[in-house]
Amino acid sequence: MSEVAPECDKYWKGALNWLISVAQSDERGHVYWYMSTSAPKGHPNRRIGIPGMSHVIRMFLAGYERCGDGRYRETALAATRTLVERCARRRRTRFGTGYAWSGSYRPNGRPPGLLAGHSHGLGNLIDTLLDAYGATRDDRLRAELRLAETMPDLELSDGTTPLSMADGSLRYVMSAAREARGGYVWPYMRHEAKSKNIGYGSGTGGIGWALLRGARANHKADPEFAAECMPYANGAATYAVNMVLGYQRTAPLPNPGGDAGFGVCGGVGGAGHFLMLCADAVAPRDGDLVGRIRAAIEKIANLVAGSAVEIDGALACPDWRHFKRINIALDYGQTGVVLGLAAAGKYLDNPELIDAAKKVADYMAQRAVREGDGHKFAQFHPLAR
Repeated sequence: MSEVAPECDKYWKGALNWLISVAQSDERGHVYWYMSTSAPKGHPNRRIGIPGMSHVIRMFLAGYERCGDGRYRETALAATRTLVERCARRRRTRFGTGYAWSGSYRPNGRPPGLLAGHSHGLGNLIDTLLDAYGATRDDRLRAELRLAETMPDLELSDGTTPLSMADGSLRYVMSAAREARGGYVWPYMRHEAKSKNIGYGSGTGGIGWALLRGARANHKADPEFAAECMPYANGAATYAVNMVLGYQRTAPLPNPGGDAGFGVCGGVGGAGHFLMLCADAVAPRDGDLVGRIRAAIEKIANLVAGSAVEIDGALACPDWRHFKRINIALDYGQTGVVLGLAAAGKYLDNPELIDAAKKVADYMAQRAVREGDGHKFAQFHPLAR
């Protein structure tokens, strides 16, 4: 968003500075954050888990790329070190040995469950590992992100790197793909049923983005594996496009941030980001898919923008279905709406969509709370009666 609205810079910097100020470390040197300081010691909600760590790491890496603040890079790499030492579990797939983590792995011979996407799933882990790989590069990667020497319960070797972990996870993802709507879809969360969720966060859009990034990251290192990734990335895009273009609902959406497939986490508002990248990747070879992607993105953006309401001179997309309030988070809330509208506006060269994204960002900026050198934000805000 700051690319089209530099006035937002102080808020994302403030959020990162606040995260640095509240970071914790344990006796093993692992860096972590509390999700809820009110949760009792040992409670699973006390520390943020693997999905949350992945989001935080990518935020710091994006901040470093944007402004060059070395604190952001060092915090991201320290958190990545924590992530890779906690999360992976080897699993045999028809593509070889892949990685999953305990949330997507069922022991005792039960069917595996795949956490699809970027919010709770392997797409999140893969994208984070590839970002860390890009931040460290080659020799520094092995020096800074070396795994613990002995992790017998996770069966990890000392030489495992974020890139090899990402590739292993991609193999696991490919082994779980299911054909649907002319493309590919993945089991949703821990169930074997096919997912109708094509979101960036917890659906096919997030998995497709991870596959596309895997293909790019391995273009020189392992061209054969890169070629294996692309059909699945294209299949994810095909499924998403066919679902969007066949969608009959009109604005306003009951939950533009997530429900019914139109948010960054829960639906095509986030999948649109993946579709734009996929269009660039296939443009020289598949003009028909590129045209259909453009039509799908335009439909997504107009539906989300048409669902916004004016509040305090800004715009917001309330969740009328579940919470009856305004969520400003990335997954199902306003942050995701801003990301989707800003990206779509740039892609379609549509200033009205960019203006809508700025107004939604302004709604969040009005609710920033100053603390120390940074800003923090409450996730939920009431709707005016």
